[in-house]
Amino acid sequence: EMRNLAARQALEKAVDAVLMIDADMIFPPTALQRISSHGKPIVAGHCLRRRRPFGPTTAVQGQDGRLTTVRLQGSGLVPVDAVGAAFLYVKIEVFRRILDPWFERTDRLGEDYDFCEKARKAGFPIFVDLGLPIGHITQAVVWPGENGNPEIRMK
Repeated sequence: EMRNLAARQALEKAVDAVLMIDADMIFPPTALQRISSHGKPIVAGHCLRRRRPFGPTTAVQGQDGRLTTVRLQGSGLVPVDAVGAAFLYVKIEVFRRILDPWFERTDRLGEDYDFCEKARKAGFPIFVDLGLPIGHITQAVVWPGENGNPEIRMK
């Protein structure tokens, strides 16, 4: 519900975009400038799930219509079909085109993938910035490392 509340408040205040950051994320000080510089309606930082095996939060849609998580490699901006919303930049136009509630947990999808499905159906592409690593704080900080594999750092 907090994500929906943030979107409602953003619409009321007529801001240009919203950057949603979960409380258990750590990121470079230039992250906002980088993620907003792409000019895309929806961009996520590159982060991993917070529990072992620290899998990817990025997914692509298969021929059967189902989302499958994929471990991405490389750098730069990559199109995907769904991302986790732990560090998610969304231009306000996306919230204007999709009906409230934007984020709903369903039997099939978590609220972040549900949002991505609605956004795709409304014609918005979704990207992840592989050059913007976002750490997920757990007992240690889990970062996307070389070749997209999880890397655990104590600081």
